[in-house]
Amino acid sequence: MRNDSSHDVAAVLTVRLFEILHAHPELSRAEALKQVEREIRSDARDDPYLKSWSHPSAWAPFSLIGDIGREMSRD
Repeated sequence: MRNDSSHDVAAVLTVRLFEILHAHPELSRAEALKQVEREIRSDARDDPYLKSWSHPSAWAPFSLIGDIGREMSRD
C-alpha cells in the first residue's frame, strides 16, 4: 500500500479545503467545501480502495456541521 498522502482522498480534500479558505476568505466554509468536492469529482487519481475519486464514496462522506466562522447579515 502506498503511504503517499497525494493518493489519500481525505488528506487531499482537507488540505485543499484550507488552501481555498486561505486564498478566498470571502467564501463560507460550505462554499469552499462545495468547490473542493467538485475538484475531487473531476480528479483522475485513485487510491488503493477506490477505482476513481469521482465516485461519491470518495467525496460524499465529508460534511460541514455549522458555519459559525462567517457572520450572517440580517437585513
